[in-house]
Amino acid sequence: MTETPTAPQSPEEMLENFKGQRKQTGEQIQQLNAELDRQKELYLKLQGAIEGIELLHPEAVKEETATPTEPTASPEAVTEAVS
Repeated sequence: MTETPTAPQSPEEMLENFKGQRKQTGEQIQQLNAELDRQKELYLKLQGAIEGIELLHPEAVKEETATPTEPTASPEAVTEAVS
């Protein structure tokens, strides 16, 4: 299938096109940042629940070693883990 060549855009058209793309990309970044924040919050809540159960029921804790990819519950560690 051959594509029909398009006429070159004028600088003004390119500028408007790029501005529209920039705006759309900025909105996507905001949405992704909000989702990342929600996921970090969920991670910390789950980590806290795990630690709480382990404190209340030490017999439920199996002898296992933490894997290098398993971050601690600190916000910095979560940020580092998802970066």
